[in-house]
Amino acid sequence: MFIRYWSIALFFLFFSHINAQSLEAVNDFNSGVDAYRKSNFSQAIHLYTQAVTRDPNYINAYYNRGNCWLGMKDFEMAKQDFEKVIALDENHEKAYLFKGYCELLQKKYAEAIQSLDMAIRLNPNSEKAYINRGTANLNTENYAQAEDDLTHAISLGSQSHVTFQNRGIARSKQGKNIEAMSDFMMASDLKPDFLESTKELSKIYLKLEKWNEAIASLTSALRIDASNADFYHQRGYAKLMKEDLNGAITDFSICLELDPAHKSAAENKAIADYKMGNFEAAVMDYTDVIKFSPKNATLFVQRGICLLEIKQFDRAITDFDQAIKINSGLAEAYFNRANAYSKTMDFKSACKDIKQSAKLGYEPANAHVNALCNL
Repeated sequence: MFIRYWSIALFFLFFSHINAQSLEAVNDFNSGVDAYRKSNFSQAIHLYTQAVTRDPNYINAYYNRGNCWLGMKDFEMAKQDFEKVIALDENHEKAYLFKGYCELLQKKYAEAIQSLDMAIRLNPNSEKAYINRGTANLNTENYAQAEDDLTHAISLGSQSHVTFQNRGIARSKQGKNIEAMSDFMMASDLKPDFLESTKELSKIYLKLEKWNEAIASLTSALRIDASNADFYHQRGYAKLMKEDLNGAITDFSICLELDPAHKSAAENKAIADYKMGNFEAAVMDYTDVIKFSPKNATLFVQRGICLLEIKQFDRAITDFDQAIKINSGLAEAYFNRANAYSKTMDFKSACKDIKQSAKLGYEPANAHVNALCNL
């Protein structure tokens, strides 16, 4: 769901105390370090395993082997090694830190938070522990705590674009839109090609109805990812709200070329085409939308209204019939069907429908009851 941050710094211990371990175990350990330096993780794991077989209390070997498993993305095996380190030394801060990181990657967020709590207790200045605990809290929707953790990481010196990005998400989820915008801008400044910050910033602009800013932000996003259908849809929506109908239609059309199943783009394009007076295009748009939602009565009403505009009254009546079949209490369907019947000179049916629309509480119907029922 959210972006996770970690700079994997493998804290290898390159020197051993020969008086604490057997010479054979130390030799295996040092050979393991050499293998790791050559990126031969499998060989390094084999050598560290030999070291702990010779000396089951060899903490450094377990710790380094855990980091090798991390390098191979085997988070469960890595976690098990860090747990062995903790069993031998309950105050090993880095083992708690890496154990929490493994649990975070395994989406075991509650366990990760517990491990990282301990890492912070042992080292209150652990920037990485705050970053990862903040990420875990973000994923458990504990947004206030996530914000606190990430703020603490920043106060300790974190200048990662993702730290600011995640704090921005935590703030946005709490409705702190202005503060979130500041974080997303900072993330973008730190890494100009970081698409996620531009994406989140655009969402806030749209939420706050800052249409010009949204358009500018989404245009920047499209420079990074020109094939993102959602960006075209969102920019088209901002243009629609600004009454830039041609621009909106262009963006919705590109979105649909990239993603023909994008229902919102098809529906918004239909609205834009209707406002532009492109009624035949709007009929086609609503036909596409209805394929996605064949039980949505309102869509049949909207297509029927477009059909009225191009004087296809029988087709319009069929659409209003379908809308009423789906939702017999939809007053707008009766109102518009009354209009369609009046165009075909069927005033008896028109009178019946306009009365039903008024009965259902549709205020505009009241003004037409006398006109249609006295013909």
